Amino acid sequence: DRLTKVFSKANSLGLNIFCGTGVDGEHDPSSEEPNIRKNALQYLKNCIDIAAQGNACAINGVLYAPWQAFSDIPKEKRWENSAQVLREAAEYGAEKGIDLHVEVINRFESDFMNTLEEGAAFLEKVNHAHVKLLVDTFHMNIEEDSMGDAIRQTGDLLGHLHLGEANRRPPHGKGRIPWAEIGEALHDINYTGDVVMEPFVRMDGQIRKDIRIWHDLSNGCSDKELDKDAAKAVAYLRNMWEK
Repeated sequence: DRLTKVFSKANSLGLNIFCGTGVDGEHDPSSEEPNIRKNALQYLKNCIDIAAQGNACAINGVLYAPWQAFSDIPKEKRWENSAQVLREAAEYGAEKGIDLHVEVINRFESDFMNTLEEGAAFLEKVNHAHVKLLVDTFHMNIEEDSMGDAIRQTGDLLGHLHLGEANRRPPHGKGRIPWAEIGEALHDINYTGDVVMEPFVRMDGQIRKDIRIWHDLSNGCSDKELDKDAAKAVAYLRNMWEK
């Protein structure tokens, strides 16, 4: 199938593979309903099995509660429920060589946790070495007072990093994200994990509706031009961060 072909191609190129997923209301780790939490655990185990078949490194995403869903249940209770499920999933993942990276997202997309400080506190409850934070500069731009300080305080809990400008464009230094500050903080904590650009610029597909892309951020660029744009962004960050 298509996923098998993607895994095969990525492995042949020697690429690190990270799978991404989320949970819905019927598979919600934070639910008060035991059966729903049981469904959530089984879903995460199934995802781990698929990732392991592709020789992936980890599963990334909003794994702890449904994305863009909000709840009146006290946060402390939701954290306890979700932490238990993720701990069990992580134990299963560790046996398969698959880590879990939980993404901290902004207040407009979740009320579960929004800052890296909250993310670190949640991981204390999960209490498993194979669960770490997925940090995203787009969300940090909304929530953090200082991106550099937030990264330094996160330290070795940082498992994966997504990069994008405040408007979802690739990191070119033309926006307001403080790339030099972020690079310094990554050096300070001796971060050696993966750094992945996650721009969203196209008007096609369901994802642009989900994340509210209402105008063409690519300025009509062809796929080849977008590839060149991505390469420029990689060169820009490498040049800055190596200094």
